[in-house]
Amino acid sequence: MQSRLFWVILLFLFSSGCHGPTTVEKNNEAQTVFQVGNRLQGWYHETDQDDHYLDKVQPIFSKRCVTCHGCYEAPCQLNLQSYQGVRRGYDATPIYSMTRFESMPITQMNDVYPLSKWRELAFLPVVANDEEPNRADHAKHWDSSLFKTFIEKGSQYNQPGFPLMGKKLVKLQKDFKDSNNSQCTATSEQFEAHFQAKNPWNVVTAEKYFQETSVNGKPSGAGMPFALPAVTPEEMAILNTWMQNGAQGPSEKAMKHLQTPHNPEVIKKWEQFLNTGSNQGNQGNKGKQAARYIYEHTYTAYLHFDENKGEYFRIVRVTKMADNSEGEIITKFPYQLPEGVTQFSYRLKKVTEAIVQKKMIVWRVNDKRLARLQELFLGQPWPKQVPKPRYDSSNPFAYFAAIPAKIRARFLIENADAIIGAIVQGAVCIGSGATYGIRDHFWVWFLDPDSDIS
Repeated sequence: MQSRLFWVILLFLFSSGCHGPTTVEKNNEAQTVFQVGNRLQGWYHETDQDDHYLDKVQPIFSKRCVTCHGCYEAPCQLNLQSYQGVRRGYDATPIYSMTRFESMPITQMNDVYPLSKWRELAFLPVVANDEEPNRADHAKHWDSSLFKTFIEKGSQYNQPGFPLMGKKLVKLQKDFKDSNNSQCTATSEQFEAHFQAKNPWNVVTAEKYFQETSVNGKPSGAGMPFALPAVTPEEMAILNTWMQNGAQGPSEKAMKHLQTPHNPEVIKKWEQFLNTGSNQGNQGNKGKQAARYIYEHTYTAYLHFDENKGEYFRIVRVTKMADNSEGEIITKFPYQLPEGVTQFSYRLKKVTEAIVQKKMIVWRVNDKRLARLQELFLGQPWPKQVPKPRYDSSNPFAYFAAIPAKIRARFLIENADAIIGAIVQGAVCIGSGATYGIRDHFWVWFLDPDSDIS
């Protein structure tokens, strides 16, 4: 027993000592995982069609903006990983607050809300587009839009030579680091004037703000991108033309192509496995429990298939909508279901937004992995009676009790990279607050179920 326990511990010290794959896996990842041609350039060059937003505009956001504007508490909640975030706009309400006692409404980017819903949730536009109520004004007001103001001031004040140690700039950087609340309040005068103006396109010139943050009249680095070199004249021209023409998003045809897997048969096999128990009544409870266990441990992961190079997918839950289409289920925690939802299916949703490294938790899967999961969860008997999944508890040890401990432990062991990745990575902008207790190298201990004296 001691010898077996020693080898179990040694295995995990080897595989979990530091987040990351083995050397061989890293070499394979370099050849496949990071071939993401639709992330920065040429989103839609796989066909002979062009899409101005995907080919010209989004690559600028992906290259210059998403490092800050690609996480939960992005400045002013402005997310620029996709047109959906541009369309949603910004909200000065801080995501994290030490003085707020009630939880704020969920505003995840997966929420496919109509624009009116985002406006009800206090999100305000950064650009004028065809969807806004006063759409006819966008040509008139694009020049004073919040987005253009900050990018333009970046071109003016963030040219080479701006001082990185100017007192005002250092204060802004310190505020940014010390308090999530300051990410929007650094421009409180401008936002206050914007709120009072009643017209969503009229933004009071930020000249005073930028002049105050300059040093002896020299460039301050306080424009956008914040404290970084300005966008190039060519990039500025692309953004100006896009905004002047109504800040249009990608075409429906382009998005449909982007959302379609290159190898749909591979995706179909995995979806069939995850929905094994859907149509089997109580006899399918085993499959339902297995799928739920897999989902709740990998819902943050980006699945990368050997057969679908350069593409990533997330496991999501969907339910039938009134028009018979499928809508993604959005909940605060993965173990919850919205009130009234009793039936749902698992789907693999292709990732189409710009990927940021901080939340790129890659789970490499293939036919061999699928066969192993089928054997592990469904290929052996479970000693306990298997109830249907319950969603009235937040205790996984209770609602996963029917799954034998050996199966649960073996799944965690064999997929430790994706599991531990979800601990040390995530969609937070300032990671030090979330990972202060984790060193660069840390150990994860797994208990052999056969040695569990409890």
